[in-house]
Amino acid sequence: MDDILFGNNNQATINRLAKRSYRANKQRNVFVTIALFLTAFMITSVFSLGCSYFETYQMQQIRAMGTTADVAITSLSEEQYEELSRSSLVSVVGVSQRLGSIDTSGMDDALLSITWIDETEWQEHRVPTISDIHGDYPQAKNEIMLPTWALRAMGIDDPQIGMNISLSYQLGTDYQYISDEFVLSGYYTDYSASRAGNRGAAYVSELFATQTGLPFDSVSTAMISFSDDSNALRSCEKLKRKISFTESQSFEIVPIAQSNSTTIVLPLAAIIVFIIISGYLLIYNILYISISRDTQFYGQLKTIGTTKRQIKRIVRSQIFRTAVIGIPSGLIVGGIVSLGLVPFAMNMMYSSDTDLGEIVSFSPIIFAGAAIFTFFTAIIGSMKPAKIAASISPVAASRYTEANTRSYRDHKSHRTKLSRMARDNILETLKALSLLLRPYF
Repeated sequence: MDDILFGNNNQATINRLAKRSYRANKQRNVFVTIALFLTAFMITSVFSLGCSYFETYQMQQIRAMGTTADVAITSLSEEQYEELSRSSLVSVVGVSQRLGSIDTSGMDDALLSITWIDETEWQEHRVPTISDIHGDYPQAKNEIMLPTWALRAMGIDDPQIGMNISLSYQLGTDYQYISDEFVLSGYYTDYSASRAGNRGAAYVSELFATQTGLPFDSVSTAMISFSDDSNALRSCEKLKRKISFTESQSFEIVPIAQSNSTTIVLPLAAIIVFIIISGYLLIYNILYISISRDTQFYGQLKTIGTTKRQIKRIVRSQIFRTAVIGIPSGLIVGGIVSLGLVPFAMNMMYSSDTDLGEIVSFSPIIFAGAAIFTFFTAIIGSMKPAKIAASISPVAASRYTEANTRSYRDHKSHRTKLSRMARDNILETLKALSLLLRPYF
């Protein structure tokens, strides 16, 4: 059944009433807009900082480890490789072969192994941990790929793809060094050297590895990512029950697989919840006081036949109007401030790991999420005041007017002002937020 005022469908009339009521409550609109602005601004800033912190944390751990794999299994046989490739427990299995080492006697105590890895290992486990990749993985027998720190240790500060590099190296257990000339097929920035102390790998081609004649199981290591990476140790035990391994084979779990992100996510989630609750209380208090002061207005609307649904629509319409101003402005200012705040905060939090790089996240998802949470806060904050406004009866409105007139004359000095309460709530919210954020700066 349509809502009817004077016997007509009155959607246009309700919209005009909502618009006039909105214009008549300028002070309330200002403070509701400020509340929505602050909520959107703070959620945007915290989301940006939290996402940047989490992504940087994950990236730096991966880069420090030099692989995204969960576990390395030594002395891999070809049969075991085939079984691992078919196992439902394993999502990615790559092969790494340590063929020998390079003579680094003149390279500041650096240690460089000669290593071949297959395409899966390179793309899935190694590429995500490095950056600034120039050139390609070696294909020809005499091609080699080196990290930039190793090239600098060789005295090469400006590497060029295709340049010749003379190296001495040994293969397998033969300690006789071979002098050879390689062609640089690629170079990259390696971060694991900062953890391992100038230890890394010089990558060679599959053709080079094949021509060494070294047995597959004596030089091969399986690099595995599990389908369920929540507990690498438990997954290893399941794998051992399905595939036969020898006692000499070791399972080396990559430490990053044991990291716990809960200590990062929970504090940030607590801050977001606090901001939403604070925004809700601000909007609720402001609207509640405003509706209490406008009791006579809503009572008169009831007298002329306005329904509860229509009164709720008037209140919600006013919230929508302020949201159109408050939320976008909060998102814009939050984004602008975050451009300077987030990098500064990241430098403060990761001052000892700047070599591993940082990620400053400004994903559209952050702004969409902030807008949704803020709008949700506005809707929830207006629900009870709208219900209160809709429940006001004409009789109660007239009594309220008479009682409030006498109360205003007798107790004017004790009357709580809307502006004062809104201001105090906003200041308390900012103060509490600064205390929550203090441990992160």
